[in-house]
Amino acid sequence: MEDKREEQRGWRRRWARLSQRDQKLFLKLGACLVLGLVLMGWAQGQHRNEDQGEAGEGPAPAVLSAGEAELEARLTALLSQVEGAGQVSVMLLYEDDGVSVYATERDSSTESDGSSSSATDSSSLALAGDAPVLLREEQPAVRGVAVLAEGAGNPLVRERLYQAVRSLLGINADQIAIIEKERSE
Repeated sequence: MEDKREEQRGWRRRWARLSQRDQKLFLKLGACLVLGLVLMGWAQGQHRNEDQGEAGEGPAPAVLSAGEAELEARLTALLSQVEGAGQVSVMLLYEDDGVSVYATERDSSTESDGSSSSATDSSSLALAGDAPVLLREEQPAVRGVAVLAEGAGNPLVRERLYQAVRSLLGINADQIAIIEKERSE
């Protein structure tokens, strides 16, 4: 307790030794630091709110597309059939949201006024009714996989699960986590 008081006195003495100009500078720097932290927290909160839409508190739940959810379900079903794996849960983490490629219409025209001519090209989305025409949709790249399996404590089962995930998704070893799951009673 005495050490704390002595330390506080030391800081007060150092502060008192600073010129008034330096004290103001430190106060302004401190205020800028606090303001910056508050703005970063506010911006992060805004970003979370945009992700959640009108949802309530807490982090936004991951929303999987139909293809992503189907891949997780198929992988879970397949891995649960590995001998000794037991009950299996799979979670996939994706790099991005994938890519949707839409059809475009290209308009080109050439204007001529005798001595010179100019060409203009423009493109716009091709529409079918009021909706754009979707050519193809590319699934997002898998960044990582977490596999929880009751039998993952067995090195042979763990290796089989690892090989299955690696060959099916074509990802590196450092992108795969296989973890032993608690056995349900």
